[in-house]
Amino acid sequence: MKRLLINETPTMYFFEDSTTMEQIEKWVNEQIWYNASNPFNLNEQFSAKAIWLVDGTIEIIGDEDSAIISIIPVTTVKIV
Repeated sequence: MKRLLINETPTMYFFEDSTTMEQIEKWVNEQIWYNASNPFNLNEQFSAKAIWLVDGTIEIIGDEDSAIISIIPVTTVKIV
């Protein structure tokens, strides 16, 4: 499992291990462009976009916005 962090702050967004960075970048862009609830708390959501960087992070950039999204592995615990 993978967890999304925004500017090093954990979020409630989780992805399956098989989800690629390209898929996460696409999902982030869809949330920026189409989610009216503004899940990334952007000042000018309409002018922002997400870019996957070679260091494994995703940067949200826009006229008045900048955020770094990191993806960290999460280990689930099975209680029996």
